[in-house]
Amino acid sequence: MSFTSNGFWEEAQYRFVSNVTRPNCVKAIVLRQHGRYTLEANTSLTTQPIEADGRIQIQDPCAAQTSTITYYYQPGLYQTWQIFNDAHHNNFISSLDHPTCFPLTN
Repeated sequence: MSFTSNGFWEEAQYRFVSNVTRPNCVKAIVLRQHGRYTLEANTSLTTQPIEADGRIQIQDPCAAQTSTITYYYQPGLYQTWQIFNDAHHNNFISSLDHPTCFPLTN
């Protein structure tokens, strides 16, 4: 995830899911969403995505339909987080705990 100083964030993930019984059937998952974030009084961080903009794509070469793209909308609550400087790459890194996800709403 990346954050701006004026309250915006974005998230992009690219993951693989292996299949040990069928090694040629590796799934690829791409998701993207963005929106506003809030630093709460209790120091937690909440993320509120723009509902119509998030997408998730799943590619599965062994499925009947090999590629699907659908909407993705997942607000989050990060109770602990930190920002630190990665001295090796000379970049700032955000470290977030696993989110408490809010129920999906439409």
